[in-house]
Amino acid sequence: MQHRAAEALRSLLSQVSSIKLKEIRHDSPAGSGKACFVAHIDIFGHPHALACHVKSNAERTNLRATLEQLRDSAAQLSPRATPMLIAPYLPPEAQSVCKEFNAAYLDLAGNARLVVDEVFIVRRNLAPRSEASATLPAFVTVTTSEASSATTPLAGMPHHAHSNQASRHSLGAIAVA
Repeated sequence: MQHRAAEALRSLLSQVSSIKLKEIRHDSPAGSGKACFVAHIDIFGHPHALACHVKSNAERTNLRATLEQLRDSAAQLSPRATPMLIAPYLPPEAQSVCKEFNAAYLDLAGNARLVVDEVFIVRRNLAPRSEASATLPAFVTVTTSEASSATTPLAGMPHHAHSNQASRHSLGAIAVA
C-alpha cells in the first residue's frame, strides 16, 4: 500500500509545475500516526516536506487520534512540514476531519487536498468509486495574484468544462497565489 500511495502522491505533485518533488524517503519511523514516508518538495524554490501516513482504513473513530499524532510527527520533522493522510478512500466526513486538523489528504479514488505556501490543490471525484475512471477529463483552475482565473482542460483532453457529464465525475483546482 505504501508503494501505491507514494506513486499516487508523485502523480498528484507532477500536475503542478511550481512543485518539484526532490525525493521520497521511506525511512521514517513506522507506527500509529507516525509518518510512513516523507516527500521532500520545492515550491517556487522553497523547501518543504510532506509527512505522509498511509492508512488502509480511514475509520472516523481513530482518525482524530491518528491526525494528532501525525501533526506532532510532522512538527518534529520540520516546522515547514505538512501532515498528509493517504488512504484507498476517504469519505467526505474523513476529508472534513483532515481539513479541521490542517492536514493534507489524498486517496486512491481521486480525491486530494493540499495547501502548501502559495499552492492550493483540490481534486474531487464526484462519481461513485465503482465508476471512477482515469480516462475522464480533469480540469485545472489556476489563480495567481497577477493574473485572472482561467479554466482549461489538461493537455490532450477534450474541452467540456461546462458539461454535466464531465463535472459530475471529476473536479479539480490548482490555485497559485
